[in-house]
Amino acid sequence: MNAVQINAALHRELSYIVTDEVLMEQALKALRQIRRDRRISLAMQRLAEIEKEDAELKAGEEQSHLPKT
Repeated sequence: MNAVQINAALHRELSYIVTDEVLMEQALKALRQIRRDRRISLAMQRLAEIEKEDAELKAGEEQSHLPKT
């Protein structure tokens, strides 16, 4: 499915519950949770990248301090 098809499917599914305030609130809560989870996932991914870069820099610094043979 591409983005346009997914968007259409979401709207279609929402159309079934649009008149029920409780169900709409549940859908909104679920979508917000998905967004929060995604933001956390991206932050953790970025942190892992930073830690990897730090480890590579430290490894490079340690190698530069070793005596050359």
